[in-house]
Amino acid sequence: MPVLMRPKKFHKLVAFDFDNTITQDIIGPTNHHKSYLDVMGGQQRLNHLKKLFETLTKAGVQIIIVSFNVEGYVRHFLQHVGLFEYITYVFDRYSIYRNLKKIMPNQHALWKKYKKQYFMMVFVSKFFHIPGKSCLLVDDQQSNLDGLDDFCGTLKIYTRADNRGFGIRDSDILKIYLFFNIIT
Repeated sequence: MPVLMRPKKFHKLVAFDFDNTITQDIIGPTNHHKSYLDVMGGQQRLNHLKKLFETLTKAGVQIIIVSFNVEGYVRHFLQHVGLFEYITYVFDRYSIYRNLKKIMPNQHALWKKYKKQYFMMVFVSKFFHIPGKSCLLVDDQQSNLDGLDDFCGTLKIYTRADNRGFGIRDSDILKIYLFFNIIT
C-alpha cells in the first residue's frame, strides 16, 4: 500500500492504467515467460515512455498509476524497466477499494461499479488538491473512462480486436502533451 504524503510541487496530474496501457501485455505470474522488454513492446517504445515521463515530471505533472493489477507486480516491473523514479504513487485494486471505502462509506454500490471513475473524482480531488480539469486518466478500457468527461480529461488508447490495449503509442503521447500544453 502506498505511503500517502501530500505532494508539494505538482499542479497537474496524469493517472495511467498499467496493463495494456503502460505495457503491451498483462504482467503477473501467468506470463512470467515473457521478458520485461517484450511486455513493454521493445526498447524503442520504452525509450519513448521514459521521455514522456521525464517531460511530464519537468512540466510539473504528477504521474500516478491506477491499476487493477497487484501493486507489488506493478512496482517491481516499473523499477526493473526504469520508469518507477517518475511515479509518485501506485494504486492497485485493493488500495482503490480501501481509499474509496474511507471517503465514501455509504456509497458502496456506486464505487464498487465505477472504481476508477470515483477514485479520480473523489480521492484525487480530496487528497491531491488538484482540480479535475488539470487531471488526465489514460486507460485502454472505455468503461474506466465513462462518466469522467465533466470532471477530468480522458484518453482511451488504441485497442486490438480482442478489446485489449495495445499500449501507449506515439500518437497518444502527442495527445498527452497537448492536454497539458507541453511543447517538445
